[in-house]
Amino acid sequence: MVSPDDVEWEQKDSTVQYRKAKQFAVYLHKSDTLNLVNSKDQINITLQPSSFDIFTISPVHKLNEKAKFAPIGLENMFNSGGAIEFLDYGCKGSIPTVKIQVKGTGKFLAFSCKKPREIILNAKGVEFEWSSNGILRFEVPWTGGKLSNVLILMS
Repeated sequence: MVSPDDVEWEQKDSTVQYRKAKQFAVYLHKSDTLNLVNSKDQINITLQPSSFDIFTISPVHKLNEKAKFAPIGLENMFNSGGAIEFLDYGCKGSIPTVKIQVKGTGKFLAFSCKKPREIILNAKGVEFEWSSNGILRFEVPWTGGKLSNVLILMS
């Protein structure tokens, strides 16, 4: 069994605040599933001999009364969340925004309970996939090792 409560959030000053989060997005890499769970919920998993799965656990942030968001990172990386170098939640006027700096290339994965209005990647609009179960994906191209700047404008 695995739970967001198992994570040692206190190891870094920047993550201590996540201990108080009520809801988390949990991505299982091998099975390519994204689950929403409460902090004390447990996910049952059975592993076959000589197999594995990697869990990425990200706190869900409430942007406003309707919108919630949790970045997972680059799903093609073992440490998908390690691709996120910077994360900031804010507003552009009355529109909730998420600013992310990503290091690397691949498919970016996040939970978003609402379909974004627009995603701007390195100052250009980018196509994205969003499903009603909250899975948001878009491609991050290689930038020669530089960080990619992402601005997500929510509905």
